[in-house]
Amino acid sequence: MKVWNATNHVILILNATPFAQGGEGCLYKVLQPQEYVHLVAKIYHSNKRTKQRQHKLRYLIENPPIFDNNTQGQLISWPVAILEMQQRFVGFLMPKVEGELLEILVTPKLPRHLPTKWQRFELGTEGALALRQKVCFNIAVALYHIHQTGKYVMVDLKPDNILIQSNGLVALVDMDSIEVIRGEQILFPAAMATPEFAPPEFHALQRSSKALPISWDAFSMAVVFYKILLGIHPFAATTKGQFKDANGLGEKLKHGLYVHNPNQQTYFSAIPSLHRAFDHFPIALQYLFNLCFIQGVKNERMRPSAEDWCLVFGNEQGQDEELMTPLGDDVLKIYAPILKIENIDWLTNSFECLFHPLIQAALPTLLDKFKKERYNWWKSIKRFWKLRSNKDFLKVDKDLEFLTNLFTETAIPDQWKVLLFQKIQKVFDVYQCEQQRYKVFNESYKKEFTSHQEAWKACQMLYQKQYHQLSKAYRKKCVEIRQNQNTQPLWKAFIGKTASRKQRFLENKYLPTQQQDLEEGYLQQIATIDARYQPRWEALENTHYEILNRIDNLIKPTRKVEEKAKEEIRFIRERQVIIDAIKNQKNVAKNTYEHQKKILHTSVKHYIEQLYEIENSANNQIKVLRQSIRLRLSKLEDDLLAKKERYNKTLLNLEMSFVKNCSRSIDLIKKEAKKQDIL
Repeated sequence: MKVWNATNHVILILNATPFAQGGEGCLYKVLQPQEYVHLVAKIYHSNKRTKQRQHKLRYLIENPPIFDNNTQGQLISWPVAILEMQQRFVGFLMPKVEGELLEILVTPKLPRHLPTKWQRFELGTEGALALRQKVCFNIAVALYHIHQTGKYVMVDLKPDNILIQSNGLVALVDMDSIEVIRGEQILFPAAMATPEFAPPEFHALQRSSKALPISWDAFSMAVVFYKILLGIHPFAATTKGQFKDANGLGEKLKHGLYVHNPNQQTYFSAIPSLHRAFDHFPIALQYLFNLCFIQGVKNERMRPSAEDWCLVFGNEQGQDEELMTPLGDDVLKIYAPILKIENIDWLTNSFECLFHPLIQAALPTLLDKFKKERYNWWKSIKRFWKLRSNKDFLKVDKDLEFLTNLFTETAIPDQWKVLLFQKIQKVFDVYQCEQQRYKVFNESYKKEFTSHQEAWKACQMLYQKQYHQLSKAYRKKCVEIRQNQNTQPLWKAFIGKTASRKQRFLENKYLPTQQQDLEEGYLQQIATIDARYQPRWEALENTHYEILNRIDNLIKPTRKVEEKAKEEIRFIRERQVIIDAIKNQKNVAKNTYEHQKKILHTSVKHYIEQLYEIENSANNQIKVLRQSIRLRLSKLEDDLLAKKERYNKTLLNLEMSFVKNCSRSIDLIKKEAKKQDIL
């Protein structure tokens, strides 16, 4: 297919079949000439080839945004030439851009069909938020250059009109749908906006010849950025009360039902968990979103511009260094007492498990001792036979049932069993008492340890909260300082420019503009001086002519010449006073104008110095603020670490006390066992 490039007067050969199509037309690859293959042709459907569209495209081609470099120029697929076929308008040429619709990044999960290289954008993965911020920065830069022209408003800014590549580079497309304005008048209208991305005034707007302000795009831009960074719309939540019927996003947006607005939380019955990540954003980001979706809902001027977002997302964001890294988990760990000792089995095992092997080993020695001291044990033996006849010696504590088995499996003469039982019973009584005591103080120590842990956790939470509040206050104040810096006219004209570019901009644009303003001011001042003395001049002339008429009518002819001469002298004298006053004031105005003009012509260096002075002033304010906040943070951390030392000392004493109690119980049991010759 052949078309005629009406702008450059070249015949282009297009591919026979389109590679994409939509409601307005189809997109074709350019095959020849070779120097045009980096472009694509949009051929409108026959019913869309209107004269108005042709004139609009011609205006776009003649008035493109001005970019600082080629990389920025790639952010917008701007029309470059009009196409004709048989001398009839059919479409236009624009740069070829590749990638996926930005829609893939504004949902909680990436589409499955995307290659692996896209996975680094997956929300929740390391570095994904930083990558998405770079995407937002690129979009903000593109819109900044569009808005800088003062001639265009996107109106229908949404993810479907933006393409993104896996390296994060974006390109705004469908530029032929943009609204063209001149002042407050519409030259060429845009298509209607999408409700879920349009500002609240969209729902009450009645289109007229009055142009939409760029604050319209500012709102849509913030919605797009929020969806990119969190994967959800900033107004997406379930409402209740008077807004329970506001089901669509457009309805919620109409009423300003922003999920992070503290004054509207009573209207939400459920807020999706995806919104929680907002609390972990840098404070500057939170500030801009809240500014747009809270104050900016009713006050259009409060909405952050593309330039504001560039400052936060771009390199300017790194100028304000972080205060300090909050104390990490490794630093905030307190001492964990070991509520257990090596010989803890003496207090936790069963009596049978612990003493059965000991008694088995001690039996030969005990029996020998019983035999040697037979006379001393005869009363005990007598008592034993009495017990044996009643069989009461088997009715012992449940934990000593093992004695029955012990006596059965071991050949112990009956006459010594009762004596052995008495020795074991004494050891068992001490063991049982200490075991019970151990359970009590063990529970007490664990409870005390848990109490200290909870108290320390509360200290840590308080520290994190105070750190967050200080950091938030610091970032908010930094944003205020930077915004105050950016609102100064001189600085605002040079944001993002290098020193050499600032100088060129001063010489080629800023200074001529200032000179024109200065000249207009001078001419206005001259006109004001003339206007100020005009009534006095007219009154003097009227009075002069009235006096001359009166002389003609009332004075004798012999005196008329004399009286008229006197009047002429008076008139000339007073007139000269007025002339001198006008001349003096005009000379002052002229001298002032010439002086200011001279300063203006030699003030490139002066303006650069002013720029650095503005920047240094803001940096010094931030430096003082940072030092103040750091001192408060250092005191906060010192207090926390002092508390940590106190808790560590308490827990160490707790461990020592526990070990001491355990050792005492074990020693008592062992002592009794030795006393009874079991050990």
